[in-house]
Amino acid sequence: MSKYIFIVIVLIALAATGRILYVQLNTSLAPVTEIQSLTTILAPLTVAQPTYAVNLEASDLPTTVPLYETTTLRLAEINSQVSKWFGFTASPVIRRGGTGAFSVWNDADRSLIIGRKPTHIAFKKTPIFALLPRLTLSDEVFTGTAEGFLQQTAAVKTPFAISAPTKTYLEPRSTEPLVVDRAQATVIRLAYPILLDGKPLIGEHPANSQLIFEYIEDKTLIAATLPFLPEVKKLNITVDLITVNEAEMLLKQGEGFIISISRRDQQTTLIEELTLGEATVTSINLGYVFSGKTPLLQPAYVFVSTAINSANGEEYLITTVVDAVK
Repeated sequence: MSKYIFIVIVLIALAATGRILYVQLNTSLAPVTEIQSLTTILAPLTVAQPTYAVNLEASDLPTTVPLYETTTLRLAEINSQVSKWFGFTASPVIRRGGTGAFSVWNDADRSLIIGRKPTHIAFKKTPIFALLPRLTLSDEVFTGTAEGFLQQTAAVKTPFAISAPTKTYLEPRSTEPLVVDRAQATVIRLAYPILLDGKPLIGEHPANSQLIFEYIEDKTLIAATLPFLPEVKKLNITVDLITVNEAEMLLKQGEGFIISISRRDQQTTLIEELTLGEATVTSINLGYVFSGKTPLLQPAYVFVSTAINSANGEEYLITTVVDAVK
């Protein structure tokens, strides 16, 4: 082989290698990783597990499901997109702590925070609550405004979808807003569950599995919490699932992960004050876990239950997830 032919071959090889490296470094699809235990990708609430009573049957749940793989985006790219959604033009302040990095924007009475994971977005505008008028516009006006925002920003990309929102009517206070009847409300909160392949998305915090918007009478958005949803690819891989009965047994054995507890008439819960009795399961579903710690969206059973806190006699809603992969 002549020296010139050898050089041409080497250059072609290097060019090909360079192309491969370029694709690997710049592709939006992250490499497939192994399915992991929920203990490594979720941060469950530090609350004692109640005893669970399951008196219903789940039907039409599949025995196998496909896996989905998420994209990997740099924080700077997410910052650029999300800041435009909410009308911020300046560069963010990056704050770092033991739990990770936060991107922060502040503009007069508005703020935007992304972090500690890029999957979590929180926007807030602070009106003068004492001057807010009661809501007179219909719910449909506010849902139309929220869904117009989603359409304009493409914050929910196919194959993700949303289902009908839960509506909560609020009267703001200096601390937590008070849930009131609509006739007394000055703020409406819309919580849109996120679906993937028709199944609920499960975040380690409710704000990572819902799109939550709060509006006042003039349709001004005063608060929003939502995840940044990456693009996803449906893999040509299916996994076998444990049965619902097997998942129920794991739940009763205390092997589930409580990711959400909420009192019906309040927005937050002081976990350390809870003494929960028996929890009655009211729904069983199958969803996909979205934590940002792994590119795979993997299946888990979702148990929603109610329990009475013996400390105050109030009813609480509990969301517990159980590994679904066999």
